[in-house]
This record gives sequence, structure tokens and C-alpha cells, in this order.
Amino acid sequence: MNEQQILDMIRVGEVRLPPLEVKLGRKPAPSTGDARLDVIWTRQRYSFVAALKARSTPKVLRAALLEARRAATLSNTNPMVIAPYLTEDQIRELEKEGVSGLDLNGNGVVIVPGRLFVSRAGRPNRFPEKSVIKNVYRGKVSTVARVFLLRPEYAAVQEIREEILAREGSVAWSTVSKVLKRLEDDLVVSRESGRIRLIQPDKLLELLAREYRPPKVNREFLGKTRLTNDRLSRTLASAAERKGARLALTGASSVLQYAVLARDEPVTFYCSNLRRLLMGLDAKERILEEADRFPNVRVVETEEDIVYFDVRRKRGIPWASPVQTYLELMSGDKRDRETAAQLARELLSKEGGRRAR
Repeated sequence: MNEQQILDMIRVGEVRLPPLEVKLGRKPAPSTGDARLDVIWTRQRYSFVAALKARSTPKVLRAALLEARRAATLSNTNPMVIAPYLTEDQIRELEKEGVSGLDLNGNGVVIVPGRLFVSRAGRPNRFPEKSVIKNVYRGKVSTVARVFLLRPEYAAVQEIREEILAREGSVAWSTVSKVLKRLEDDLVVSRESGRIRLIQPDKLLELLAREYRPPKVNREFLGKTRLTNDRLSRTLASAAERKGARLALTGASSVLQYAVLARDEPVTFYCSNLRRLLMGLDAKERILEEADRFPNVRVVETEEDIVYFDVRRKRGIPWASPVQTYLELMSGDKRDRETAAQLARELLSKEGGRRAR
């Protein structure tokens, strides 16, 4: 999809927002606009100058909004943005800014102050952007986004990758570059004066929480132990290290490291190889006994790298990252989400950022 194709769709009447009719205007667009349009309703004709954009990212839409406003001022008419797809949030933002917007799916908002207002959202996107990375806020590649909550500014792409590797993540340089481009498009980070800087930490947290999915579990162990949680954690961490397996407490079981929340459920661990971890644990010492009635220990096997990223080891205990803890709490019940709000304040504060290092 490009701007000329959008113009052709307007010409043949494929850009519309019923009951309104949208047609190319008779006058040429001013030098800063892409098209003059007429919007017709009940024999009334309203003139617009539209900025046409082939992409719908927040960065592109923000530039288009400013461009349409400038063109509208020059031509003394109404501003409009046209893009392949507009989300409900983007339509609300355009409405707030007083700028009309249409997409190619029947979504949009048309505003003529004091005379006309029509809005529609929610129709599916028939023109999704092709991308090698489908979702930069989920899974292994989300380490690039997460690391900005742990350190908000970098000098180069390689420095971002080095920070990820230092926190036991694994990502290719080319992947960091691609994800970074998307974060720029979403107005989450900026590149200015040779620095790569987080500019909307609250938006980044919101996007990570919205796209978070629990890790895929291969199998799990339920059991009982007579050890305290701390002693059990150290024992299992030591066993995992000896046997070449990865181990970390889940975010839900790490919450007391970062916020106040009483939990009475089993202490839960992520492990990359459950069979290897459990093999050889001394049953006589009753370190762990399998039991599905009233268990106080749960170990889930998952190979997803993201749960082991930025594990905080203190006194031999592998606590989950504060970001992982926040995301797990946000996917929980009302009490969990209230606790997540405590952690969010810590993550968004300058002091929290310093402690994260």
C-alpha cells in the first residue's frame, strides 16, 4: 500500500464513512497537503485537505496530523488524515486534536466544528503491515523493550544488546535494530543527539502488559517440602546450576521483593528442564515429595527465554525480574493488579531505575 493507491481508492469511492460520501475535491491541494476532499451529507458539502500516509504507526500519524493542520491553515479549510488503518485509540486521539481521519476499512472520525460529527471504529484491518517481527512487546524479542525500563538511555544499538546480554538475555544485533525502529514508530523511544532514550515509560508498561501472554508450559510438578521457601529456593537453584538447567521463581512468587502482598499459594518456579532438576534430589531429606493434595511447591517446565531474563540473584535465590513480576501481576485478579500499581510506580521512578541497575 502506498499514497498513490490510497488516492486511487478515494477516486473510485472505496474510502467512505457512511452515511457520509467522500469525493476528491475540484481544487488542487496546497503544497503541504496530498489531496483536497469533499465530504457530502444531506446535500451539504464540506471541504477538507488530507495528508495521505501509507503507514499507521503513532509516529507517522502524529506527523500526518501536523501536516494536515498546516495545509488546512494555508487553504482555510478542514484538516484530515487518511491511512490504511486507524485504531480506536488513534481515532480518539484525532477527535481530541480536532482533526478528521479516515482509514480504508470504514473506520474514522469526521469533524466540522459546530456543524458535523461522525465517528466509527472497530472494523477489522484489511491491510495489515508486513513485518518480520509480529509483536515486539511479547516473547523473546520483548527483552529489547523491557531493558529500557531497567536503563532508560543508551548511546548505540550495540550498547542495548550488551545490556541485554549482561542480564542473561539473548538477541541478535539485527533484531535489536528492528525492534528499536518499531519502538520509535510507536513514540516509545527517541533518537536525538546520538542518544537512544525512553520517552514514554508509562506507555511502554501499558503495551507490555497488554501484549503479555503466560509462557507455554511443557509439564509441571506439584509437591510438598519441609524446607522454608528461601532454603528450598537455594537448594533448587544450586541443583539447577550443577545440572545445566535454568531456574527462576515466578513473578507471582517474587512479589515480596518489590511490593507488599501476602500470598498463601504454593511457591512456584520456572525451570527449563524439570526431569534434570528433580533427578537425584535426596528423598530421605524430604526436599521434595510429589503430592497433588495441599501442595506447597510447584515447578513448571518452560523453555521460553523471557522468564529467565534479568533474574535477580540474592543470597543464592533467583528472583524474577521486576518487569516480569509486574506483567504477571497485571494478568492476575484485582488484588494482583492493585499490587502491580505499586511496582509500576517503582519502575517508573528515577530511584527505581537506579536500583534496577
